[in-house]
Amino acid sequence: MKVPAALMSALVGMALLNSPAQADNGNYPPSKAAQPYKPSSAALARKAARQSNRRLERNVRSAIAKPGDVDVSRLTVVARSGTVTLAGSVPEEVQIQTANDRAQAVKGVSAVRNELTIAVSGGH
Repeated sequence: MKVPAALMSALVGMALLNSPAQADNGNYPPSKAAQPYKPSSAALARKAARQSNRRLERNVRSAIAKPGDVDVSRLTVVARSGTVTLAGSVPEEVQIQTANDRAQAVKGVSAVRNELTIAVSGGH
């Protein structure tokens, strides 16, 4: 069945008027998807704390390693709100206290938890 041109034109016009692209949304606020993401103040505080902890970890590790007399290859440093945890192993007992003293001297460190152990050599 052939649809007359005038009827087809009217149907297309009605479809365009009812399409969401042509609808007047002036009474509705913009969708959340259209608004830029703004992190909450709590999220910003957590991010700042993570950055501060990472910076303190780097500073402590650098302070321990810089003079070159402490083997840091198996040493990990974890910082949380000024408390620094030293974990892993070092080859000599004197390096445990040296690492502890250097960590304590870094600005921003309020406490040091020293969980370092002496590495057992694997030689025969």
